[in-house]
Amino acid sequence: MEERVTKTNGPSEEGIVGPKRPSPLVLHLATIDTSLRHLLLPQLLYLRDAGYNVAASCNPGPGTQVAEEAGVPYLPVRIERKLLSLHHLVTVWRLARMLRINEVRILHVHTPVAAALGRLAAWVAHTPVVFYTAHGFYFHENQPRRCRVPLVLTERLLGKMTDHLFSQSAEDGATAVRYHIASAEDSTVLGNGIDVELFAGAAECREDSRQKLGLSDEPVVAFTGRFVREKGIAELLEAVARLRGEHPALRLLIIGGSLPSDRDPAEAHLAAMVERLGLQDTLITTGFTDRVAYFLSAADVFVLPSYREGMPRSILEAMAMGLPVVATNIRGCREEVVDGVTGFLVPLRDAPALADRIGRLIDDHAERQRMGEAGQARARELFDERLVFERLLSVYQRYLPVEAI
Repeated sequence: MEERVTKTNGPSEEGIVGPKRPSPLVLHLATIDTSLRHLLLPQLLYLRDAGYNVAASCNPGPGTQVAEEAGVPYLPVRIERKLLSLHHLVTVWRLARMLRINEVRILHVHTPVAAALGRLAAWVAHTPVVFYTAHGFYFHENQPRRCRVPLVLTERLLGKMTDHLFSQSAEDGATAVRYHIASAEDSTVLGNGIDVELFAGAAECREDSRQKLGLSDEPVVAFTGRFVREKGIAELLEAVARLRGEHPALRLLIIGGSLPSDRDPAEAHLAAMVERLGLQDTLITTGFTDRVAYFLSAADVFVLPSYREGMPRSILEAMAMGLPVVATNIRGCREEVVDGVTGFLVPLRDAPALADRIGRLIDDHAERQRMGEAGQARARELFDERLVFERLLSVYQRYLPVEAI
């Protein structure tokens, strides 16, 4: 019989913890610690407070310490982010062992690679219940068919190892049913949500944050996310360059990104674009920060020209702060932004259209205010994180009622 490792000084490298936990254990699995820290932790705390014995597992990082300090135990695991790797076989075996030894009753998987490996491991370990949150299927409408079809078939196969699918966007929910990834009965549109009042209240920091960033009355366009090509940064840089003629004081604020390193050719290309377009004095970067709301308060317009999204939190954060949003007309973004009401939707990879809509908002203070107020009201009505937590808990109660624990 396999023995549980009991270790009083914290978790082992295999994610086996001790002393023995009270069962049943709910384990949330993701690939990287930032997902745990910024996306999952609030709902884990909600489930814990509802009576579930919750733990989290992902690659080690600063976010895991934050989770543990908040009261969510952490089980270490090593997951390569590459889609194809022989190391994944070892990971599946280790995950299966972790699930068995810790008597996991519900495995809830997130992010593409962890979701795939976790479900395979749960199948091997005969884990009773498996949940999967699709934060945005890896396949999407703008993908070539030769790339999309294998991904759809993979999701369909993994769907057979999934008891319930949560989708963040309604489009993904409909897609899952249409492509036979999940049935309507075994899937829920979970949505996405944020602490709306936290971001709404941070608007009061505007004067202080603008002073800290060295701004006075310059118009500021903000973007939150990684400074990489798939986020539409190339088109955003080109759009800002087009606007500099009429708006020489315009500033582009990148929150969460950093100037790229030479190790990534795509990021190096974007760095070269900044120099070629003469935007060195236009671009302001904060680096990765926990103070997104604080810096976002300095903005006048928020932009997300991404190529692929699930249900982006960055737009919801901007809406909660009363900012008008310009985003690409893609999955997730068009579910959050009401074109002409809370902002504008523009075609994919269309820098002139992006510049036109940003410029329109910069020129029209009244329209900015009207759209910002409409967006904030929409965020309060539809995208409060408490609504997401309640939908999540109702499904957990169906599969494992707290009263039965």
